[in-house]
Amino acid sequence: MAQPRVVEAGREDEPVLVKEGVAVAEYLARPESTTAHNLIEGRLYMSPTPIFQHQKLVGLIFRALDDFARTNGGEAFVSPMDCHLPDGSVLQPDVGYVSAERAGIIERWVMGAPDLVVEVLSPGTRRFDRVEKLRAYEKNGVREAWLVDPDSQTVIVFTAEENAWRKEQSALFGDPIPSTLAPLGSAGLEQFA
Repeated sequence: MAQPRVVEAGREDEPVLVKEGVAVAEYLARPESTTAHNLIEGRLYMSPTPIFQHQKLVGLIFRALDDFARTNGGEAFVSPMDCHLPDGSVLQPDVGYVSAERAGIIERWVMGAPDLVVEVLSPGTRRFDRVEKLRAYEKNGVREAWLVDPDSQTVIVFTAEENAWRKEQSALFGDPIPSTLAPLGSAGLEQFA
């Protein structure tokens, strides 16, 4: 009888490349799932289930961003939510925001680049989020991206101009996040400081 795979405490696996040469139509033909999937330039990746700390951070940021959206307009959303990007990639950021002026891109999914995306880094997804996803967000016109790093307790904010990251700023958990799109203060992250 096969033995279950033992996973080290606190270890998370990297996203798995499931298939290459995947078109958006094939991606959409898949059944609904709560497992995170990302389609980047025809490569379909599946991510492992996040740990509690990751989801706690996602929840804090979503609540703060949702409150901002209720006050200032626009829509906040949380993964899994497909964002269909102009180059045919379909990404699922941990948290996202579409401004009131661009709310028309929200249909069944987000049909275009969100204004703001947030990725909470995990040991297994750190490289994937910092390289593959960040590059796809930049290429497709996301205006601002936040990388939330629980290990260093920092939020790194990338701000774009003309589809390229032009400014990078960071803040420690508990300090105001240096966002030009959604000034949320600390977003409650001082709970982890």
